[in-house]
This record gives sequence, structure tokens and C-alpha cells, in this order.
Amino acid sequence: MDRKFPMRKVFISYAQQDSSVARRVSEQLSKADVQNWLYERDIQPGDDWKEQTARALRDSTHGLFLLSPSSLKSPAVSAEWQYFLIQNKPLLIAHVLDVHPEEIPWRLARIQQIDLVHNFNKGMRTLIDALRSEDTLVQQRNVPDSARVGHSRASVTLELNLKELDTQQLVDLITELTDKGIEDIRVVQVAEG
Repeated sequence: MDRKFPMRKVFISYAQQDSSVARRVSEQLSKADVQNWLYERDIQPGDDWKEQTARALRDSTHGLFLLSPSSLKSPAVSAEWQYFLIQNKPLLIAHVLDVHPEEIPWRLARIQQIDLVHNFNKGMRTLIDALRSEDTLVQQRNVPDSARVGHSRASVTLELNLKELDTQQLVDLITELTDKGIEDIRVVQVAEG
């Protein structure tokens, strides 16, 4: 019996240094009939890459953050995963290289993570199953602030009229804040006028 799965549009967020594993993940998702967006494949010569990326972020139902030392250092990648959290869109995290737990931002450390480092095929099955699930949500672990050893955090609450702010402006703003070391960014919708 052919089972219908909910339509997912997955935005794959990764550092350029991890592009080979990102292509491999994208290929496996495509083979499993999971639609996905990959920067290096879906941006064509002459495209406005900022506009195309912003559109892909808006149109995606799910984010997939490929976690590695390089992706943790990328301001653009940081802005992408934060966009999904701010928009309350499901975010999945897949380790593609080993990262020391203390290096993972506290907001990501609270989300269920998938291991693609030690058993890629098993991790991909877990990832595909999660994407096919009817109730794929951002699953946050209850990690008390006191358990975040080595993590001091600055937080910012942005009061914005999201109808007047386009996606790229929001991504640029988040990038600027994360570049300054702010990990906890909350967006509050304010009324027009």
C-alpha cells in the first residue's frame, strides 16, 4: 500500500566547508521524495542569491541545520537556524562532524539532534522518519540554565512589525546580533501604526 506523506520543503543550512556532506544529505532526501533546498544547487548564475535564499527560507516548512565546527562559526548559517526558531518552524539538527557539547549554542543544545557522523545511513533513516512524521515539531529538551556550563548569554527582545520587515532584513538583523555574540533573540510582533 502506497502511503502518502505530508509535503515537506526542507531548507538545508550548512557551511560551505561541509558542502560535500550537504550534497549527500540532499541526495538521500530527494531519493526519499523529500523536497529540499540546497544553496549550491538551487542558486543559478545570475540569480540574486540574497533574494533566492530569503524566498527559500520563507517557503520552507522545515529547517535542517548541518552541525559542524564550521557551521557554528558561520554568521549566515546562524541567521538561518535562528530564523526557523523565531518563525516557530520545525528545525532539525544533524551532526555532520563531531562538535564538543560546550560549543553548541544553548538554543540548539535544547533541540533533539540526529547523528550523521558515526552511522550516516541510520541517521538518515531517523531524519527521513522525523520529516515524514505528522507531528514533526521543534523538540526542545528541558535543559535548566544552570546546566549550561560555560555558556553565558546575552538576550535581546526585538519588538517588530513583521509585516513591514521583509525576510532578508530579519535575517540580516539576526546575523548582526549573532555576530555580536547574542544567542537568545526573541521577536515580538507589535501592532501596526
